[in-house]
Amino acid sequence: MLGRYLRDVRVDAKGSSDFLYQINRWRPSQRRGVTINRLSKWTVSRIVHTRLMAAGGTLTASPFVDLGHAVRAELDINTAPSENAALDQEGAAAMLDEQIALALEIAAKGDIP
Repeated sequence: MLGRYLRDVRVDAKGSSDFLYQINRWRPSQRRGVTINRLSKWTVSRIVHTRLMAAGGTLTASPFVDLGHAVRAELDINTAPSENAALDQEGAAAMLDEQIALALEIAAKGDIP
């Protein structure tokens, strides 16, 4: 699943754990003179069920059931500092729409330039 979103990253799934990948792939905005940062942080989590039992002051865990793994993307889409970043209400709405579109692109296509 990770390979679908991070095509250029190679991970040895059997011989590694605790994966974290972070990258900022900035793009020029449709608004002249403004750059948009597209920071994405990718992690993989293992999902398990474990039963904990407390008896007589002792806590024991039963064998867990491995339910699989999940890929998580944390996105921070923002404008880079710029002298031309002053926006009126209409420009701010357009900038937000552009940033939302970039976030949706990352969610659908993964880490792309």
